[in-house]
Amino acid sequence: MYTTNRENSNKDNDDLDVTVSDVCPYCEEKLPSFLSTKLKELLVKYQGKKLNVVEQFKFCRIHIAETKIIPDGVEKGYLMEIDFSAIPKRVEIFRSDLLDICKKKVKSVYRENVMRAYREIGKNKANTPMGIMNRIENFQPGYYGLRGAVIIAETLRTLFIDTKILTKSLASPQTPMEYLQEVLIPEAAVRLIQEDYKGIQIENVREIMLQSVHFGAVVHDE
Repeated sequence: MYTTNRENSNKDNDDLDVTVSDVCPYCEEKLPSFLSTKLKELLVKYQGKKLNVVEQFKFCRIHIAETKIIPDGVEKGYLMEIDFSAIPKRVEIFRSDLLDICKKKVKSVYRENVMRAYREIGKNKANTPMGIMNRIENFQPGYYGLRGAVIIAETLRTLFIDTKILTKSLASPQTPMEYLQEVLIPEAAVRLIQEDYKGIQIENVREIMLQSVHFGAVVHDE
């Protein structure tokens, strides 16, 4: 059971049949002074229960997000609200740019990252689950999160794979789906974020994408 010496003046927290400590009982990080509904529900659910590693991770992930990741992201201007229904139309506008990348008329940093991995450790090793995990943050769509990635991927599949525009020869040595995942999704995300930030330089957009991956996961994927 959680013990406390905190004087809790928040009515929502007082309504819980649970005592609240100043620090997390699992990782000893400071808890938010105001507990979100999600955290309060977990406190009630977990009170008096010995948690497994997954449950502890889930609880700590939420409170760390609320005290550090989200405030930091808001300060940096990452979007708390995204119109996900508008993403397909927005991505379609980038079709010509993305087609030039597919046809190698324009270089892609993300394609170069893949080819570097293939050269350094070999294609087979680079495409193992561990190999992909080692570079996965490099092709995540930043604060658009997994939800955004799924919508972007579906739109790109319709534009380039269903139409057979992205052929095996264009994608080689990747498959078309691998190319879509590691090259076209991040390239589309770069352009979405560049729109969000009103024409910010593309190099800065790539930095934002890397830095905002965890923000996207905790804000838009829950």
